[in-house]
Amino acid sequence: MPSRLVLGARPSKLSLAQCELALRRIKDIGLDCEIRTIRSAGDRDLQSPLYATRGQGIFVSDINNELLDGNIDVAVHSAKDLPAKLGKDLRIVSVLPRDDPRDSLVSPLPLESLIPGSVIGTSSLRRMFELRKLRPDLRVMNVRGNLETRIGKIGNGYDAVVLAEAGLRRMNVEAKRFPFTVDQMVPAPNQGIIALVCVAGSYAERMVEGINDEQSYIAMSIEREIMDRLNLGCSAPAGIFASKSGDIWHVISRFYNSDGTESKTFRDKLSDSSEAASLAIDIKRRLGNFVNKIRDHNQA
Repeated sequence: MPSRLVLGARPSKLSLAQCELALRRIKDIGLDCEIRTIRSAGDRDLQSPLYATRGQGIFVSDINNELLDGNIDVAVHSAKDLPAKLGKDLRIVSVLPRDDPRDSLVSPLPLESLIPGSVIGTSSLRRMFELRKLRPDLRVMNVRGNLETRIGKIGNGYDAVVLAEAGLRRMNVEAKRFPFTVDQMVPAPNQGIIALVCVAGSYAERMVEGINDEQSYIAMSIEREIMDRLNLGCSAPAGIFASKSGDIWHVISRFYNSDGTESKTFRDKLSDSSEAASLAIDIKRRLGNFVNKIRDHNQA
């Protein structure tokens, strides 16, 4: 039995801020822990658009390998970076309460006030295609780097950037921004959720189970079930968001083809989260041949 748990995270300020949130929750249940930083493939390559990188899990694989090698006890990830299939020896044990799942336009002006030809930065196909649908007269260009670097691009070649609202909040960013509604820009699956991954059957797994936020875990599972059924990876141009109102789960999903010229949007309700698998099958049926047009560049 280890005297303390070792948490693994990327060295970015945002990743460490998220890891600190997990660390505090673990300490609240009486466990000692420390943080170890691990650079991921996504940290080493800051030039390529995320949708053009090969292999799934560029932000998580190196950390998960350290977990499997026994060098850390818990991997702390943004759940949206996790592939639908983790591997038989790993398990998402717990998640923290979901933060704001929306995307935000970081800009001095709202989207509707930007002049035609304004340059918007993002490295997400989903955000790129949603922006083009909302404002086809804007230029959407790739932007990489950590959160501070991307915000620093505003006024230096970019007029605005689109970032996850959850990350902006966790970093206490005060820059002017305009959150999109969920209907305007359907969030990426699991956006706003911090996930704790452990080796199945480990001591850490048993310990970390105690901090799980059940409703956020269910929302994550519904969204991941749909991604798994459609065989889509993290960079696919797809948004899926599950939320609970009363006893009903509401699920909105939007899928784009490989060049963003076509999209399909579905709105569904579940009376119980156990219906997620059936919903995923039904969405695949409704998509029909369109599912083959949803190109996931991570699987190219």
